[in-house]
Amino acid sequence: MRFNILLILLLSVGHLSSFAQTGHTSRVITGTVLLSGSGLPGAGELSRAMTQDWKLRIDSSSTSDKTIILNSGRITIMIAQLDYPVDHIEIRAASRLAWRWPDAETQALAHTAQAVISVVGEGVSGTDMHIAFSKAAAAILASTASAGVYMNAQYLLVSSESYLSAVRNMTDNQILPLYCWIYFGRPGDGGAFTFGMEDFGCSELEIAGSQQPESDVQGTLYDAVYSVLKYSGRQGDDAVIITEEGQKIPYKPAKSSFIEGVDVWRLDY
Repeated sequence: MRFNILLILLLSVGHLSSFAQTGHTSRVITGTVLLSGSGLPGAGELSRAMTQDWKLRIDSSSTSDKTIILNSGRITIMIAQLDYPVDHIEIRAASRLAWRWPDAETQALAHTAQAVISVVGEGVSGTDMHIAFSKAAAAILASTASAGVYMNAQYLLVSSESYLSAVRNMTDNQILPLYCWIYFGRPGDGGAFTFGMEDFGCSELEIAGSQQPESDVQGTLYDAVYSVLKYSGRQGDDAVIITEEGQKIPYKPAKSSFIEGVDVWRLDY
């Protein structure tokens, strides 16, 4: 089964690139659960799991052209099962970047099918869109034999175990699962960068040439991203990001030191 016309059209929608989120545009988030076993549960079972286990209200559900369609407020979630794996070249490339999943290549390449999730929203923030995506993915992971989740736009691979743990923490404790949404690069030499902030209507963030320990560099970038997404990019008028712990991190526009041709906000750290 190939993508239906609706999914193809939705996947062609562009993304925002400004730093602050607008929250007033159509957008689409897409990714894939890497299935290793039997097919997907039905629309009713997925609806109940998302509502009861993952606390996402589902207003209605249906099945059309072998695609499950779920509606939650102004968000529509479409789940299509494809009876073939993601291209192995893509998975191998993504697995080389998956520093949080040491066995990514071996385990991810074992998948045999896909559950492609597309989340569409009108006037909904990128964060809320990703929350809906993650809860849909978690509902599938919890009810199938699956290796993990692949976000192709970010070349991001997350193992099933890590993904479920992060979404459970979000559901129970309201902690945003950033590692499920954004790639955090570790180039070394005092550097760190993000890839995937565009899906939130934000510029990528990075640190370059810091003299601080690598763990602090990564932690500071993580805290900055968390604050930007939680507070919709509004961090005052002085080009400063204020973290949850009250740390003030100045930033300025620059060309990325790590991703060719990309405009970023470089943190002064």
